Amino acid sequence: MTLPSVWKNFPRPLLSGVPMPSLPKKENMMSNPVITRLDIDWIKQNVELDSPEALVLFDIDSTIMNTAPRNYAILEEAAREFEFLRGITGEVNLEHMGWNICDDVKSVRNLSKEQIDCLYDFWEKRFFFDPWIGYDIPYEGVRELLHWLHQQCRIVYLTGRDSEYMEDGTISSFIEHKLPNDEKTTFLFKPSKDIPDLSFKQEAFEYIRKLGRVVLAIENEPANANAMHKAFPDAVIGLIQTITAPNPAAPHKEIFLFETY
Repeated sequence: MTLPSVWKNFPRPLLSGVPMPSLPKKENMMSNPVITRLDIDWIKQNVELDSPEALVLFDIDSTIMNTAPRNYAILEEAAREFEFLRGITGEVNLEHMGWNICDDVKSVRNLSKEQIDCLYDFWEKRFFFDPWIGYDIPYEGVRELLHWLHQQCRIVYLTGRDSEYMEDGTISSFIEHKLPNDEKTTFLFKPSKDIPDLSFKQEAFEYIRKLGRVVLAIENEPANANAMHKAFPDAVIGLIQTITAPNPAAPHKEIFLFETY
């Protein structure tokens, strides 16, 4: 795939002034190798980047981009829409936003099943669409790391975002935040939002092999990281400890864990 030459500016609903989120910490319950920070020095010592065929693989949501502000903006919109959510933004901390807004609300409010279903539908109709992607912010340190990697090799962004509803917003966001997005980068989006993320990424591996040799792959979802470990056994696979979809898999023991860049 090639990078679109144009991108759209999307109107954004108002996001009230809130502190920018930090990475939540998770205890390592596995025997996986753990590093505190994935940075340039660590990569120089542990990843072979000297081959002209080398490429690095990065997921986007909760790997490069922190989606907590997107979720918080949707929660603010929901609080204006539904009477049963009045005042909820004063009870939920942006820094602790999870995979969707429902669990965050349930942790502080006793809602009926009907209210939760209504809220989930409201969230789902916004979170996976271009106008809301503009709220995402890169995790601290990832911009500098990506630009350094961009000087060394090709970067492939393998995302669960779909091309129809999320590609334009993604490219716009990468440009706004000055993340690498030129002829040395490749974005791979799902052709349909209905395709499971894992299935799409597994199918994309064959195409990625044609682009070069994967030497480093970074994910936030253990199941995806496990698939990358199986597909690219000679690559270094890392799992950032941010948030995951419900019921995450256990990561393969050779996948390293880290908290920040």
